[in-house]
Amino acid sequence: MAGFLTWRDLAAQDVALLQGAGDPAEARRLLIGILRFTPVPSPKEIVLLEFFLNNLRFAAECKFTTEKTSAFFSILRTNHEETVRGHMTLDQSLRFFRELLLLHAVQRPPYSVGIFSFKDVSLITDFVNSTYYKHYKLFQYCFTQSHELVLKTRSNLAETAPLGFPPLGDAIKHAVKWLAPA
Repeated sequence: MAGFLTWRDLAAQDVALLQGAGDPAEARRLLIGILRFTPVPSPKEIVLLEFFLNNLRFAAECKFTTEKTSAFFSILRTNHEETVRGHMTLDQSLRFFRELLLLHAVQRPPYSVGIFSFKDVSLITDFVNSTYYKHYKLFQYCFTQSHELVLKTRSNLAETAPLGFPPLGDAIKHAVKWLAPA
């Protein structure tokens, strides 16, 4: 298991900066710096940025605290990274996501920490099902390395043409009956 994820990816000041961003372009620029992406993001980084910005937008709509926003962000990022690294099926990924979320929803030190309420867990689960898991195959296609197998077969047997055909005179004669049209 990944352990507690609060403050792993976003520190309190990072969350405050992102929440104070004036527009999506500024939030994108800030997130590129925080996550140390290249100044000109690759296509995969662009997809991740949109995914992360959408998650942050949801956290703001739900009025999550700084701590909840950081934990939520890290849960989804960790889930995505492990899904890609482990080539998980949708069911495996969903199970892993639920374990991560539960780890942050029940107060049982040192095993889990109660950051999210039951209502938060319900909102997060609905959101993730309607965004990430709705487009799961698309994320898999984008982030899973494809391997192309080129298979060439060759016969080890040498085929030879027949030396000759027997004469037609040696053929068996069949009696052919023609039916007269009725």
